[in-house]
Amino acid sequence: MSEMASPRIAVLLDQIESDYHLEIIGGVRKVAARSGVHVLVVAGGALGRAPATEVRNFVYDALPQVDVQGFIVLSGCLSNYAGMESLPGFLAPLQNRPIITIGVAVSGVASVLVDNGFGVRKLVSHLVEVHHATQVAFLRGPAGSLESEARFAGYQAALEAHGLPFDARLVVTGGLRREDGTLGVATLLDERGFRPGTLHAVACFNDDVALGAVEELHRRNIGVPQPIAVVGFDDIPTAQVSNPPLSTVKQRPREQGEAAARSLLMAIADRRRVENESVDTQIVIRDSCGCRMRLQNDSRTLDSDRPRLARTCRLALIEKRTAIRAQLSRAAAGRMAGSTDWEGRLIDALAAQIDSEQGGAFLWEFERLARLHQTNGGDPLICHDVLSALRLQALLCSDVQPSLRPQLEDLFQEGRVLLARVAVAMAREHTGAIYARMRQVGRACLAQVGRSDLGALQLVLEEHLPSLGISAFCVSRPTARDPSMSEIVAYKAGGLRLDSARELPASALGLDANLARLGMVVVEPLTYAGQAVGLAAFSWGAAEPSLYEELRDLLGMALYVSRAGIESAPGPLLRAESA
Repeated sequence: MSEMASPRIAVLLDQIESDYHLEIIGGVRKVAARSGVHVLVVAGGALGRAPATEVRNFVYDALPQVDVQGFIVLSGCLSNYAGMESLPGFLAPLQNRPIITIGVAVSGVASVLVDNGFGVRKLVSHLVEVHHATQVAFLRGPAGSLESEARFAGYQAALEAHGLPFDARLVVTGGLRREDGTLGVATLLDERGFRPGTLHAVACFNDDVALGAVEELHRRNIGVPQPIAVVGFDDIPTAQVSNPPLSTVKQRPREQGEAAARSLLMAIADRRRVENESVDTQIVIRDSCGCRMRLQNDSRTLDSDRPRLARTCRLALIEKRTAIRAQLSRAAAGRMAGSTDWEGRLIDALAAQIDSEQGGAFLWEFERLARLHQTNGGDPLICHDVLSALRLQALLCSDVQPSLRPQLEDLFQEGRVLLARVAVAMAREHTGAIYARMRQVGRACLAQVGRSDLGALQLVLEEHLPSLGISAFCVSRPTARDPSMSEIVAYKAGGLRLDSARELPASALGLDANLARLGMVVVEPLTYAGQAVGLAAFSWGAAEPSLYEELRDLLGMALYVSRAGIESAPGPLLRAESA
């Protein structure tokens, strides 16, 4: 790869909405960044008759001419509605370059795979063996999805292994989203007549469906896990903070993305075949199945590494400073964002807090750390893990001064309350700022009705997208004279001027020389009223990744309702250049 000036790989997926998509993208990005490789994320919709997304498939026509050195294809997502038979034809025009798929194996193409059936079988077996569930429903994914079939087979195998009869009325075929979980529960309870007592548990195709099922049960005042347990598949980040926390199957999508990127990049560098990779699944037991989560902050688990020389708790913290630093670092697992040497400052602040003359030192320092961490995109749960680790170490140190233990417990309880307050305040501020910016963009798009001049849209995007974390963008539509060329109608690239004339080949997917220099770019096909109207290329880094999909909807409408957009949009407009 050293002979290539700026190597680039493409990730092909249906959309950027679920945590599953984001985790895979994060894994690819991590490996690519270490290797100096750029990433192009193409969110072209699921293949075939996918609800509301198939019109976006036109962007795939340009892939044979796109300047990338290899492809990572989320084959499971792309084929969820069209079925396995859609993939060979889809991949055939791309096979002059290395390809690796994630989710579904395609004959003759390397894959990163997980054993979907094994994970579901273990989780359903857990429901039967531990919780004595004999009436277990299964909310399947889309008909024709290979992943759905594999997970359904695991469900059937678990029933058979425990001598339970298969009841087709307990199986509901659905989709991939929360609303499919809502509809699945409604079908079981309203149409098929199941009730708490005759329905013990609901196993779901993925976590999003499971979370929808939980919401619907709660709406009906039916408790989870009692009387009905709910389990999912994927272990997306939302699963561990849902109400209740979701028991699920961890298929480690970030590791899948990393494995796919490593295998693809090695194949590109060595000019050899891409190797198959596998990622193990494991069940993750939380509250939603009826189990009680093990306490991670139980002082009864303290080891015997107590202070030996110090005679006060404050001095004990100083004596054990190095060991406590290591415990805090382990708790954060390298994910404390925006701060260096935070472990030492936190320990020193706690030692100062114990000194009555410096009463607020610890809570002040901890709040500052939590705000900085979350401002830089860090997971608030990391701060809770750090606080738990520090509490246990402080209690060890209090052995030399037992009278301080109630004061320490009060202090750490205040820390929990502080974290909750900071998280709520920052979430409200974050959501409010995004909403205000997107409202301005929406107004600008609506203002395009009957107008051919898109200059006002350019100004609004230039003002608001950088504040949303999108520093560069290019919005284009096909020219009336030549559908193989795209006219740029809105553009920003970090203060750089437009690289050339305001036209690009359609096969460039909206990337001129400036945007091509970016480490990671998202391409969204723009559609409206069942028609393809243009393309949008965005830099990666949006404050909320779902903004890419929201912007796609708004910009598609803006191009459609502008007079010039209507005149130049009589059908599928963007096609690959002829070879």
